[in-house]
Amino acid sequence: MCLNNINIKNLKSVYFIGIGGIGVSALALWCIENKILVYGYDREESQITKKIESKGGKIFFEHKKSINTKSIHLDIINSFNNNYVNIVVYSSAIKISHPLLKYFQSINSFCLKRSKFLGLISKNYDVIAVAGTHGKTTISTMLTHILKQNSIDCTSFLGGVSNNYNSNFILGKSKYMVVEADEFDRSFLSLAPKIILISSMDRDHSDTYSTYSDMFNTYMKFIKNNESNLSCLIIQQDLNLEINDKIRTVNYSLNSESNYNLKFKKIGNKNLIINLLKFNKKENLALKSKEFKVPIHPPHNLENFLAASVVAIEMGLKADNVLESLSSYLGVQRRFQFHINSKKQVFIEDYAHHPKEIDALVKSLRIMYEDQKITMIFQPHLFSRTKDLITEFADSLSRVDKIIILDIYAARENPIDGFGISNLFDLIKSKQKYLVANDKLVNFISNLKPKLLVSVGAGDITKFSEKIKSVL
Repeated sequence: MCLNNINIKNLKSVYFIGIGGIGVSALALWCIENKILVYGYDREESQITKKIESKGGKIFFEHKKSINTKSIHLDIINSFNNNYVNIVVYSSAIKISHPLLKYFQSINSFCLKRSKFLGLISKNYDVIAVAGTHGKTTISTMLTHILKQNSIDCTSFLGGVSNNYNSNFILGKSKYMVVEADEFDRSFLSLAPKIILISSMDRDHSDTYSTYSDMFNTYMKFIKNNESNLSCLIIQQDLNLEINDKIRTVNYSLNSESNYNLKFKKIGNKNLIINLLKFNKKENLALKSKEFKVPIHPPHNLENFLAASVVAIEMGLKADNVLESLSSYLGVQRRFQFHINSKKQVFIEDYAHHPKEIDALVKSLRIMYEDQKITMIFQPHLFSRTKDLITEFADSLSRVDKIIILDIYAARENPIDGFGISNLFDLIKSKQKYLVANDKLVNFISNLKPKLLVSVGAGDITKFSEKIKSVL
């Protein structure tokens, strides 16, 4: 069997290795909705795996230590193998030495990465690919909501759980599919989109790209690969990419001159007035929306909303209808998510895991809470990222008033010899910095009781949120 010969309509079952991951789980949910049997493995249970199981998926968990564990998993594998047309899909975080992957390869199962399977599924849609080092999940979720609110019933694969739809996978009936075009592992090269949006291109993923030039060139390859298929390329103004004249290109920015701009002003403490401007190539005003009153959003999310709005307008939606959608947008879990939002106490959780994202987050907090001191809990994500960007991380984390540092969340990596969290901690210039063990964190926060607290990171720091909330 080869990739080009797989007919999705004939697929009977899929075994997902790493089924609890945000990207893989969305594919599993797509399969269930399309009557394809789902089997899978992950290290531990989560809300997402419980949802998959509730819909009929059969999952084996490594942490379940019981006398019947091996036989249960064997039953799952045998049930999967008994289906004539089946494939194995694995997360990019799964190493080629993983025992399950090696087992399936040994029995000649057809195995492919998550990105390849997404590319296979998306062939039957007009794909809108949201790319960039930062903002992909928020932009994709905002765009999905805008389209749904304007009667475009898109299918969406999201990198977070939408609060409006309580899922990272949203099934639609139209020809449009919204996907996050992930640069990690060069995953986005498996996509053939009609529209590409690129929000940012900052240095990251040294486990995939040996140099920034390598990453930049891969983005350009992504554009070039789809040159003949693209109806529009949308880029953040500051990127200044040199694009072939054959590709219709528009740009956007919250701060600089561009084809699309969003104006906003704060009204009290809870609302904003926004309106959108569009300029043609001669910098003449071509479109001005009505003014809309919407709930307050951090400035960095307003640029994400502008990005999503540009896609929708370029698809033919009216600007006024697009902006009106923001009033009913409820956000994404772990993206500037309020756990407490009162006059006495604010507790926010955010997924920021790159220095540029932390900078944007702190800037937004300073604008929204002008006179308050910021206390941040930060859990670094990946040894390689922490080491490669250590100076930038130290500078970014030094900008808050109090910084609490947790140990590095390894995720898919092994520790780096001679490098650890103390290397980063020592470089942070803040006078009020604390290195706290995970099991001491909740008690530490209970004693500190900061008025404005933000919990930051892409690892398992989220597991502390409810306990922190209970002691504030």
